[in-house]
Amino acid sequence: MNLFAVGFLGGHLLADEATITEKNIQDTSNIVRLSTTMEDGSLSIADIAELTANSIVQIETESVTRGYGIGQFISSGAGSGVVVTGDGYILTNNHVIEDANKVTVTLADGTEYSATVKGSDSETDIALLKIEAKDLQPAILGDSSGLR
Repeated sequence: MNLFAVGFLGGHLLADEATITEKNIQDTSNIVRLSTTMEDGSLSIADIAELTANSIVQIETESVTRGYGIGQFISSGAGSGVVVTGDGYILTNNHVIEDANKVTVTLADGTEYSATVKGSDSETDIALLKIEAKDLQPAILGDSSGLR
């Protein structure tokens, strides 16, 4: 996924701002306490994986394709996405959903939802989907200017 686009959209589409501190991650709904393994108090790779595991989704698509001499057939595709809001907005790549007639999102717990494409941009290869769900765990998007 285009990380610049994720950061840009995350910073401009989301009303809930997240702040990352040494051992706390705080958003407007809760505080998650971490036991980090890094000496400087930063998040370890395991911490990051644990925090994002429920924010990653599977995306499956179906498209009707017109073949030469064989009529129409259904082709399928798959990709991944990231939950960006607790109420069901999902960020993915445009090439994953481009020309799809049906988009299905599967959460980490196996729950499936039909998704609606809310917007997409082929130039930056990014798309925003919406599923009718509540209390999802959004990914915590950081400020790239603070990266080491």
